[in-house]
Amino acid sequence: MFDQVYKKVVTVPADALQPLIPAAQIFTQQLVQVGDYIAQQGEQVSFVANGIQFPTSQQASQYNALIGPLASQHQAFNQAWTAAVNATQ
Repeated sequence: MFDQVYKKVVTVPADALQPLIPAAQIFTQQLVQVGDYIAQQGEQVSFVANGIQFPTSQQASQYNALIGPLASQHQAFNQAWTAAVNATQ
């Protein structure tokens, strides 16, 4: 009986959190890199109509390369989060 309760309360939730931690680290690391890049551009960057504009195509390309993986990283984080939540219910 104790083993079953321990597994449900400790082991299963801990196992479910294992993929969540690296997914969160990767996602937040990428967000910080995007923020750092924007901050480095200083006043060269402008925000227009829910978008961002750079004066050169090279800056825009670098920004696009940084944000490109965000959608898949966000999806991976959401999947890991959902799995963790489901395991703890």
